[in-house]
Amino acid sequence: MPRAKAILGLAVTGLLPSFASAQTPTTLVQEGDTIIGIGAVTGLTNVAMTDGKMWITLTDTNLADSNTDGCILRNGFVTLREGALLFSPPNSSLDDWGSIALTNRGDLGMILKVKVGSSTFDGAFWNLLPVALKDQVVVAPPLGPNSTWVKMDVIKMNARNDMLVLGEIQNTAVTGTKEDVLMRYRLDNLGNILETTVLWTKGMDVPSFGTTVNGLGSSDHVLALNDRGDYFTVVFGQGVTGLMINSDLKVAQEGDPAPVPGRDWNTLSLPKVALNDRGSFVYSGALLPRFTNDPTYLIAKGNMDDVAGQQKFAQAGDILPAFSAVPLGNGSAAPILLGNNGDIFWRAQTASTSEDAFMRNFEPVIQLNRTIVLGNLVTRIEQGENALAISPNGRFLAARVDLQVVGSAVLMVDFGLVLELLSCNPNPGTLSLVSGQATIGKQMTLAMDDAQIAGALPRLLFSTQQRFASPGSACGATTPYGELMISTSNLLASLPLAPWDGTNASILPLNIPNSSSLVDLKLFVQGYFRDATHAAGEDIRLTNALQIEIGAP
Repeated sequence: MPRAKAILGLAVTGLLPSFASAQTPTTLVQEGDTIIGIGAVTGLTNVAMTDGKMWITLTDTNLADSNTDGCILRNGFVTLREGALLFSPPNSSLDDWGSIALTNRGDLGMILKVKVGSSTFDGAFWNLLPVALKDQVVVAPPLGPNSTWVKMDVIKMNARNDMLVLGEIQNTAVTGTKEDVLMRYRLDNLGNILETTVLWTKGMDVPSFGTTVNGLGSSDHVLALNDRGDYFTVVFGQGVTGLMINSDLKVAQEGDPAPVPGRDWNTLSLPKVALNDRGSFVYSGALLPRFTNDPTYLIAKGNMDDVAGQQKFAQAGDILPAFSAVPLGNGSAAPILLGNNGDIFWRAQTASTSEDAFMRNFEPVIQLNRTIVLGNLVTRIEQGENALAISPNGRFLAARVDLQVVGSAVLMVDFGLVLELLSCNPNPGTLSLVSGQATIGKQMTLAMDDAQIAGALPRLLFSTQQRFASPGSACGATTPYGELMISTSNLLASLPLAPWDGTNASILPLNIPNSSSLVDLKLFVQGYFRDATHAAGEDIRLTNALQIEIGAP
């Protein structure tokens, strides 16, 4: 409680100077680190993170036995190792990993190479329990009888135990030995299968394309899944290629107009796609060139509620001043990621490929030959399929780099968090973060807007707890003034802002002390406007609410 009161006291005065804005990456694991009982780290891949700061990475070591030298580290400790015995099938062991997914609950979805005797085959696993295995019969329409798994390439899993598996199947309902398939397994909290659904496979109708499915992608980031169960992927139709969210929402199609005036999409066959829990999406593709050497790479963003309103995010040829004076180049195999707070994380490189950086929106976070971590210069920015990962809320970034002297490493950056709480009946008043970020030693500025009348008096309420209409409900409490999203029984402070002038937002600068005791402090903030004149007929108007988590510098 004292640390919360300290930060709110500074909000009243607003007199402290602002601090340096650059984030400081910290090392999670690096080459040469000792993994107890195995050996020293020699390689790092497949990084992932949760909102609770749990991280994993697939790690190779210098152990002489190549059959047991790899493991998954979870927060620095071995959670699973090559050669481990599996619960099923009988007499099976873990030979190697393919695709890996980490849910916000901490469960692992994995494509494993399973070894039985001298043979190996693919399997999709929920933690150590098999969900699907090669040659296993799959009973789900529109597959024909005795259809079986042939190959598994990509796995995605969310906190409600939806598991998506992208791979190849022998579908007896169509001609051919194998066909691409996107399968969804719905599991219970013990990994038992509740439902099996074919989402896409050859021959299925795609009404938005006016054709049928011919094929699907096979790399990790041509598929995205959010915690609502929405999925986003590339679909190859008969003569048509495009991007779909779920089975009915076309996001983009080759030959259609792109969100750049006068430009059409040329290639969408190898996109990077991302989808957050708020229905926002981001993806990449190539535009139809207008002349020789015309830059074509484009990253676009939008929302499921307004697909037609999607916009350009970044394009080859753009100059991003915080990154480089050289124009932006094409993309790489690295993913493009989207937090629930709306931040976009990606890997940028210049057209000359002389500069690389991991970016948060348009600001470099980790930059080649510029970022220094504990005295070691970053000498390489990974560009592979799993070069970076974020926590779903957007607070944490984990990224793979090479450090001078050290070698390969996974770095973490903590941006703090300012996240709008989802409401059931949105209030007309608005509360937002307009600048800065919620990390110690920084300043952030909150703004209240859209009062009922000019001259209305804004006030912010800070609480340690969220308010729900009832246990288990996702809604706030209904009041005569709107939806109350924070607990008034756990208030820390009530702070006034300047009266709303009818046009400009009323703002509150908040300087956060450079004190490590504040890291991970969680607050819930909601505002209200009071019309002391009673002229508007609406004496009190509530705003939306924000969740704030204080991050490390």
